[in-house]
Order: sequence, then structure tokens, then C-alpha cells
Amino acid sequence: MKKLNMGCLVFFLFSLLLVSCSPSQFSGNGEDDALKVTVHATLEPETANYKVEFEFTNKTDQAIGLLYNCGTISWSNNPKSSTNGDACLAVQSMSLKENSKEIQTFIFPKSFLVNSNSELILKYQLEKMTKTKEIAVKLYAKE
Repeated sequence: MKKLNMGCLVFFLFSLLLVSCSPSQFSGNGEDDALKVTVHATLEPETANYKVEFEFTNKTDQAIGLLYNCGTISWSNNPKSSTNGDACLAVQSMSLKENSKEIQTFIFPKSFLVNSNSELILKYQLEKMTKTKEIAVKLYAKE
């Protein structure tokens, strides 16, 4: 019984250490001629995940299709974020109306932000173009 209690205590302390070593908040933004993205990420200590809020601003007179990779807005070269390091085949999009602003919230595992060096890649297409564009959002720790 003492070994089980000691094991639980060690696991609990290790979990606290992992959470306490991670920044509790990140923020950053990226922008090009068509799209502005502002990101705020907050660590939720009870789940050890980040709640990530994206604010998208469409600066054009065209709709923008935001491309989702496996249900999340961020694309990454992080091998832990997809199978075998390849992009997921389940690509979806969300339309952002012309000259509009929208906020979306996602939950990311803590390891996703740390392992992708706290940079998020977002992909989108303008309504009248077939070429996919990318915006990199570098996140900086806020304490």
C-alpha cells in the first residue's frame, strides 16, 4: 500500500513540475496583405492543455477559406502533431467573410506548442485564387 501511495505522490509531483515549467501564457501575431491573425494561449493547469484563442481579420473584399488540418487550425512540421509527420488527410475549411473579424478557440496539448517551437502555421485561400497562402505566428511567453 505504501508503494502505491508513494507512486501516486511521485506522479503527482512530476505532473506539477511539468505544468510549472511551462509558460502559463503565450501570445503572438502574424499578418500579410490579406489576413491578420492574433493568438493568445493560456495554460489550463487542471488539464495541462493550452486554450488557444485565434482572432482572424480579413482585410480584403474577398472571402477567405481558413484551412483546418485534422480539426485544428494550425499546421506544423511537428511529427507529434500528425501521423508519421505527414499532414492529415482530413482537411476542412471555414469561410471568413470579406472585411470581417472572427474569434475561434481551440484546445492544444501542451506538447504541441513546445514541440513546434511555439510557432503556429496557418493556411488559407482567397475566394478567387487556388493558391494556398501561409502565415507563421511566432508565440512569445508572457509571465
